Amino acid sequence: MIATSNLGMRFSGRKLFEDVNLKFTPGNCYGLIGANGAGKSTFVKILSGDLDPTEGEVIFDKKNKRPDFVLFSQDGKLQIIEIKKPHHYISNDEMDRIINYFETFEEFLNDERHNDFKSIASDFHVTLVSDGERLSGARRKAYTAYIEEKRLTPVDWAGFLLRTTQTHQEFLDEAEQLMLGNNE
Repeated sequence: MIATSNLGMRFSGRKLFEDVNLKFTPGNCYGLIGANGAGKSTFVKILSGDLDPTEGEVIFDKKNKRPDFVLFSQDGKLQIIEIKKPHHYISNDEMDRIINYFETFEEFLNDERHNDFKSIASDFHVTLVSDGERLSGARRKAYTAYIEEKRLTPVDWAGFLLRTTQTHQEFLDEAEQLMLGNNE
């Protein structure tokens, strides 16, 4: 489910649209019609997250949102990696979800019923791939605190691509060495 709440967009003080309140539900097909320049493409860009509205918000079904992927590292920490699109800046709503990751995983790891799991991964870390943040108030304080506590590592897209390229090359080099070792 995707919904909009009091969504509005202005360019240079000119109102493109305002107070858009819609709910898109699974299993339905929707069409968007309007005159040239009415804001159809802009509206779709806002829904997809490629553009931030000047007013209101886009609401996603948060109960089905998950980290983009989760990995185990060799140091016994569960690595949660949240990857955003290039040129995307973290918003307050997205930071709320990241704060929820921290609260949920801390609660899980502190529960004695999960001691078996803790023997495999006793802690966790969040890596956030985005090109920056646009946070305010308590969310900015939480973001800064997680970084200072070394529980959150922000990585920009250029750094992420460099790390990915290096890791891929290391993997290929190791695979080549294994193949050479099997041929001897």
